[in-house]
Amino acid sequence: MKCRVFVDFDGTIAPVDTTDLLLERFAAPDWRQIEDDWKAGRIGSRECLVRRIDPVLAKSALLDLAIGAPSPTAEA
Repeated sequence: MKCRVFVDFDGTIAPVDTTDLLLERFAAPDWRQIEDDWKAGRIGSRECLVRRIDPVLAKSALLDLAIGAPSPTAEA
């Protein structure tokens, strides 16, 4: 069996931003300030990503389930 992995870093193939989805569900709320710092140009994109992922509190199996789960804003 072949496996293909698609990485959507800029929102071209996924209907929602998967990183933001995981952060909203599993990270402490201070990730939003980190993103605000990036948007304001105070930090670079690499630092933003590393610092936003650090506070994720879920194990990988739970993250996998969340990615496969429908978005709460997705139309039925």
